Amino acid sequence: MTRNPRMLASLGVWGLMLCGWSQPSYGADLSISEGLASEQLPPKTISAGQDSFVTDRLKEIPANAQPLTVSGIWLETDSLETDLPSETAPVVLDLVDSGLRSERDRVETDRVEMGQVETDLAGVDQVETGQVETIRPTTDQIEADQPETNRAETDLVEAGQVETDLAAKDQPETERSETDQPETNRAETDLVEADSSETNPTEANPPEADSRDADLPTAAVPVGGFWLNPALINGERIAEVRVYLENPTEDAEANGRLEQQILAAFTVQAGDSANPLFLEAGLQRVQQLGEVETARYGLYEVQIPGEVVVVLAVRLAPEVVERPGQSGLFVTGDWREFPNLYTSDRATAVAILRGGLSNFTSSNTWFGQSGLLTQGNPLARDPAGPGTYSWFDGYLELGAAGITQVGTQPLYVYGGASSLVSATLQPDLFESDNRIFHALEDLYAGVIYGYRTETERLGVNLSVGRQDYRISNGLLFANGAGNGGDRATILSNPRTAFENTVIGRFRWNGLRLEGFYLDPNELSLIDSQTKYLGLNLDYDSDPALQLGLSYIHVPRSNFSYFTLNDTFSRQGLNVIYPRLRLTNPLGLDGVWLQAEYVHQWNSNFDMAANGAWGQLGYTFRDAPWTPSLSYRYAYFSGDNPNTATFERFDPLLSGGGPDTWIQGSNLVKIYQNSNLITHQLLLRTRPFERFDLSLQYIHLSAANLNNLGGTQALSFLQSSHIGQEVTLTARYNLTRNFLLYGSGSVAFPGSAVQSALNSQPGPWYFLQLSVLMNF
Repeated sequence: MTRNPRMLASLGVWGLMLCGWSQPSYGADLSISEGLASEQLPPKTISAGQDSFVTDRLKEIPANAQPLTVSGIWLETDSLETDLPSETAPVVLDLVDSGLRSERDRVETDRVEMGQVETDLAGVDQVETGQVETIRPTTDQIEADQPETNRAETDLVEAGQVETDLAAKDQPETERSETDQPETNRAETDLVEADSSETNPTEANPPEADSRDADLPTAAVPVGGFWLNPALINGERIAEVRVYLENPTEDAEANGRLEQQILAAFTVQAGDSANPLFLEAGLQRVQQLGEVETARYGLYEVQIPGEVVVVLAVRLAPEVVERPGQSGLFVTGDWREFPNLYTSDRATAVAILRGGLSNFTSSNTWFGQSGLLTQGNPLARDPAGPGTYSWFDGYLELGAAGITQVGTQPLYVYGGASSLVSATLQPDLFESDNRIFHALEDLYAGVIYGYRTETERLGVNLSVGRQDYRISNGLLFANGAGNGGDRATILSNPRTAFENTVIGRFRWNGLRLEGFYLDPNELSLIDSQTKYLGLNLDYDSDPALQLGLSYIHVPRSNFSYFTLNDTFSRQGLNVIYPRLRLTNPLGLDGVWLQAEYVHQWNSNFDMAANGAWGQLGYTFRDAPWTPSLSYRYAYFSGDNPNTATFERFDPLLSGGGPDTWIQGSNLVKIYQNSNLITHQLLLRTRPFERFDLSLQYIHLSAANLNNLGGTQALSFLQSSHIGQEVTLTARYNLTRNFLLYGSGSVAFPGSAVQSALNSQPGPWYFLQLSVLMNF
């Protein structure tokens, strides 16, 4: 039979280029399985560089040719028009034409510059001819018994270093066209889908239209993780930073290098305080990487309340691309970029837009005796009486923050400013008039110097001004500002920034040392003029173990301690504060254990106060809704009037949330974290990452019957039983930027409160429904 000379010539050229006949490649293969025409050729595999070439070759196949199989990436028989004669032997088409490929950006390819040859086949003789493009086949095209060593290895670029892993190391130098190329022109990737068994990658992983508002892939979400709206973040500790590659390469080592490159660009790491500016700036740096197609982050609460797990979900680009020099709303005019105002390879500027609207309802407030339980409280100018009250709180914060590199060194300056307006409509628990207040919230500036290598990380961060600061989960420092009174929104608590701070942070690998000066933004009506100096040391290089130690000193304060005979000043207070946190100890998956201890003394008089607490929790990872159950015992000493030493614990700026140190939505209003013993049981379920449901029981009792310094009506107790409270809380993320929060509590007075009120009042009911916004 007469051969087609043009067809055979083309096959001959491809055959010379790919001499490893029996080794399947990672490209789209044209496999001659049973010979061509009347001449039985040995089985061969050729890689189709362009669909037009394959189309032309198919049209030239004689009508009586032997069966031919064309294999590629998708089983779509109508995606390539061949116009073959009807007599042609059966042909299975599994290729996508160039037009369809351009529409489906999920095709993962190795891009090779003109004149450059891809060398990811074992035993390949390379030639410098034209442009070669290979498309990775599906797993159906790879024989099950194919040795792993015959697969192509991945070429990766990490921080300017190109990783090459060629099988044919004995090739002549004149044939190694890839190794002769400059690093900037080399083939960058073989970024393939994580699940190669999917026949349609477009359906399996559709591109994100708006990466800011989309949920992270299910596989990226930590087990039992609740997606924290940034509106809930107030300097919480970052427990872990994870990188999830949505479409990893088949080379585990290469994936590890990519993850390290992404973490280096993100810069935020475990042990840092959650700061929206640094998180957004880190995200923009990751998106500037040529290997990255899209990136987004999610903040999750997993096991321990008050800690944040950051997950970076990254989709790798099919080829290394050059990013635009600038992006952001100010550059593109596209409001979908908001809050990213401006981003370049050296700077990031973001907008601050936060707000909240809450409805509160309280019944049998103050157990029906507001005059008695608010006696001596300067904020309670017209407290709520018997019956049911309902009111609205709202606030809106506007501002901007930015960070930019100085010169070519790893030196950065940053800063931020915002203004906050707050309002309360209708009478609340303490006052009966409407109030609206506007004031500066954030105004800070800082400088950062640091570097990161494969083996170590060093960073120095110095900042000053109005900003947030907290240690651990807020036992001693939570909010730096007062709310209520003329500022309104006493329960929404939107103001958190200290009036003035100087904070220095030094990090070396897993150690972080902080030095601070803090001046709280107290309400003018009760401003104690207290200032704080201190050092804080954290160790967190091991995700399973966190250690902390703090020292705090009060150089100035007008706040007073009271005893039956004397009055002492807080000025001169010293605090030592060690901490321990274990996650999954001894390989017990789902278990967490944490404990903290506080000892206080004063340089000016005899004082010895103590606080301690421990919590044990377990997450049922394999159970529906991933429930977690925890128990916490906390002790804060009271003053024994029979000793010369003052022993009442000073809670300083204790706070946080209902799961941390707001102990009881109602009872906390009459009894704070001093001279107190609490038992807390917390059951939390998470049907899915957007929805969180928790049930809390808390029991409060006094450590000492002498409670002088607390609520005046409860200064001298007849019983140690303060009360108990049950709270049901639901949190639902409407979107990434809007959170729906609902909570209901019922508090039952104990015998100590009943004795003080000289009655047996019914329960105190409280409801809250809030919509929180954060950009």
